[in-house]
Amino acid sequence: MSNESKATKRRGPLGHRIFIFGLGGLLTILFMWMLAFVLDDIGRIKGPQRSDIVEEIVPAQTRARIVELDDASDELDIHINNQREVQALLDESMSSSGSTMNQLVELHRLNLEKDVTPTELEQEALAESERLFLKNQREYQVTISKIEDLQEQMRGVKRELTVLNREVFNFQDEIDEKYGELYKAHRMKLAGLKLGFLLPVLIVATLVFMKFRASPYRPILLAAFLASFAHTAHVMHEYFPSQYFKYIALAAVTAIVLAFLVRLIRTVARPKAEWLLKQYREAYNMHRCPMCSYPIARGPLKFMMWTRKGPRAARGGVGAGTTPQTQGGKGFGPYSCPSCGEQLFEECASCGDVRHSLLPFCEGCGAAKATGEREAAESGVAGAAPDGAAPSGAGA
Repeated sequence: MSNESKATKRRGPLGHRIFIFGLGGLLTILFMWMLAFVLDDIGRIKGPQRSDIVEEIVPAQTRARIVELDDASDELDIHINNQREVQALLDESMSSSGSTMNQLVELHRLNLEKDVTPTELEQEALAESERLFLKNQREYQVTISKIEDLQEQMRGVKRELTVLNREVFNFQDEIDEKYGELYKAHRMKLAGLKLGFLLPVLIVATLVFMKFRASPYRPILLAAFLASFAHTAHVMHEYFPSQYFKYIALAAVTAIVLAFLVRLIRTVARPKAEWLLKQYREAYNMHRCPMCSYPIARGPLKFMMWTRKGPRAARGGVGAGTTPQTQGGKGFGPYSCPSCGEQLFEECASCGDVRHSLLPFCEGCGAAKATGEREAAESGVAGAAPDGAAPSGAGA
């Protein structure tokens, strides 16, 4: 195995890996934030206005008359409020002048009882108070009449407005229908623009991630893929009706499952050297043939009784604690599987020690050997089961 291949297998310290994982999650959030800015700008595109539809459907004469009546209603309301303010001031003035007049009358009565003739000034004050009271009373009555006239005009305006609003209401269904169509078309336009932006990003991110998934920089590629996928799913859920979205979501999930299934089938049918080495390592560790899963009866294991859970010491046999691994592989000669004939152990060309035939390095001297290429090139020979699982029909 080359130095470059070894470098790609280095995982680094646990703390370093956790830090990379955390930064990858933060980068995913930042990517989602950046995409959200673009989507928000697209969402600010102005949609249909209900007032424009009303102007298009309702006759211009009716709309103009409604505006005139609304203005007249506001003006009448202002005049009525002004007259009520004047009425309140007159009422206050009448109360004040009436109280003054009553006091002067009481004083004049007391003077008459005492045979005291009121002075000319007192008589003039009483007459002036009486004139002011009567004047305010007349103006108060005039104000009441004005308020009544204004209110009658307001009632006429309201009646005409009611008639016109009923006429406009007759167009309400047509207005709602057209507004709904335009609003739906606007939402589809927004969905198309957002998906037109997101789908290329998602496709590129997916292709790049699948192509360079073994790269040391895969957390960055994964962050871009997750961010674009999350926004795409959100846009589809927001803009597409639920009855359509469930089919789209089901089709997407089905496509993903099929993609993984096809990949697994291809891995089994035409396995890569790396996948085969993983299978070989697990099979050797379980003391089974990597090709047919037949038990490796070598050294002390030759005297073991094999069960579904692994080797067990036979009655009167060698103990189960002694294995080829505990012996370091020394004292054992070359070995071939008696079931399929595959050579599993052989002499190392460098040190002469016995080594695993299907693994890349000698455990005695560390000499490298190319393995897995022949099996990977042969369709369906070594890919008996994925991830090192025992092939069907293997010995128990």
